[in-house]
Amino acid sequence: MRAGRHVGPRTHSQLAKQEAYLQTRKPKTKAYSRELGAMLILFYLCIRENAVRQLIVSQAVYLNSLGILAWIGVGI
Repeated sequence: MRAGRHVGPRTHSQLAKQEAYLQTRKPKTKAYSRELGAMLILFYLCIRENAVRQLIVSQAVYLNSLGILAWIGVGI
């Protein structure tokens, strides 16, 4: 131990410094943002997948209705 160093319970200034350091560091934020990013990507993929499915369904309905119209046209 160095001479003159304060040993024992931490002083208020030391606690304040540590608190300020922890406030500037914020280790949780990075993990939280990573998790949020992953959730957003999954959400985006889900929406895109759903949109593609809806597009396919709407195209099928559109083609089907054209087929029915053509069939009616042939019938007439």
